[in-house]
Amino acid sequence: MNSTNTNQLVAKLIDRIDKNPDNYHNYYNLSVVLVELHDYDQAEELLLKSIKLFENNNNALNTFNFGLGNLYYILSDYNRAIAFLLRVTDKKLQVDSFQLLAQIYLQLKQYKRAISFANLVYEKKKNDPDILELLGDIYLSEGDFDKSIYFYKKALCFKKTAKLYLNMSLLYKLKNNIDDSKVYIKKAKKLDISYVNRKINLINDLGKFLNNKGI
Repeated sequence: MNSTNTNQLVAKLIDRIDKNPDNYHNYYNLSVVLVELHDYDQAEELLLKSIKLFENNNNALNTFNFGLGNLYYILSDYNRAIAFLLRVTDKKLQVDSFQLLAQIYLQLKQYKRAISFANLVYEKKKNDPDILELLGDIYLSEGDFDKSIYFYKKALCFKKTAKLYLNMSLLYKLKNNIDDSKVYIKKAKKLDISYVNRKINLINDLGKFLNNKGI
């Protein structure tokens, strides 16, 4: 979207707020656009003000709490992200909040908590490739290679990415299954050779790190 179209969209959303100030969706939609524009300060200010404006509207509060949690996640302000995401009580938004919480705890290397939240999402979306991939990521980081392979394989039933193939190659290499490791690295290269070239050193370093830990 070019700058002209973006400015027109922002102006349109502001006009909608002016004409219908009781519709909380317009405030949230504007915050989403501001986040996409990387205008994080204005997005934060808008969401915090919106919480006060709609303090007696539970649906609005759930939406704004999720919006702030997502914003702080993007900014890697994990403590504040956790605080707002845990305030979400709407069942649908809660699933999305739990997925973000799982990702946050993965970043914080708190794997047990990450698994707990990811499993809550998995119970609701067993065939969702993103949560399957996330569970694979968590178990890989934790060092549970068999579970990581299990979830990556399930994710590969729904989407094929160089990242998934490359991680599978690493896992089989760590398990001393060189033949399968070669199969998956070939699939990764065939799908996106540039990605493999960018990531291969990081993957090898991770493998050495896990081996040095005795995992």
